[in-house]
Amino acid sequence: MSENRNSAEVFCERVDDLIASHLLLAQKSISNLLRYIANTPVFMNTLSESLASVSYVEEFERSRVFYFKDGKAHLKFVLPTDKYRCFTLVVCLLAEIDEGRRNFLQFLQEYFPDADDFASFQRFCGSVLYPFKNAGESILTGDKVFIREDASDFTAKKGRMSDDEVEKLKYELESVCKKINGDTFRSADSKNECISAAVSLGNAIVSRNTDAVRRSWIGFKNTAKVNQLNEEDLTKLHQMLTQSGLL
Repeated sequence: MSENRNSAEVFCERVDDLIASHLLLAQKSISNLLRYIANTPVFMNTLSESLASVSYVEEFERSRVFYFKDGKAHLKFVLPTDKYRCFTLVVCLLAEIDEGRRNFLQFLQEYFPDADDFASFQRFCGSVLYPFKNAGESILTGDKVFIREDASDFTAKKGRMSDDEVEKLKYELESVCKKINGDTFRSADSKNECISAAVSLGNAIVSRNTDAVRRSWIGFKNTAKVNQLNEEDLTKLHQMLTQSGLL
């Protein structure tokens, strides 16, 4: 059992690496995660047994859910509630992406549309990767509890930030956004990507949702590094979030 728990820790780390990766750098994290799964006997047995009862093609089709909003038909991707089927579906999906048989960006735009590709990736993480992480950990440890952390039904964990702390963090983020807008050397796409990540972090802070803050901070930090934002701004924000007990 201790060996499985160690395996679970490594598995969770690999999934977290993928969640924390910038969208453009996700391919390497996907490959590393799949290699670890392929070398874990419990996972391979799960995949074999699941695919013997339900094919990936069937499972994928079942997960494509149409719904109507504002008089228009929309499409979303909904994972199975069974942890074994959930795990198997996501592994097969990631394998398709890794092998180039499915375009990751097109998949995000089709099933997780949002203001931009970065926001779509964040939605994918919340609706697919977090439940997948829970499923894999539960399979390895034998825990019976499997909570699907969908973006739609995720139960927020409220932090204990004071109003003053929230206002200070909001002010600091607004200052960072003003600096980004004022950068004459930065492209419009770079500005939009950085500000979108900052807004996502700001919304999480205002909601006092500690889990959302941690996820949004990872996304903002990686976006900031890719776009070469001021390191001092990142350090100051990190210190403020840590002091508020959010990181």
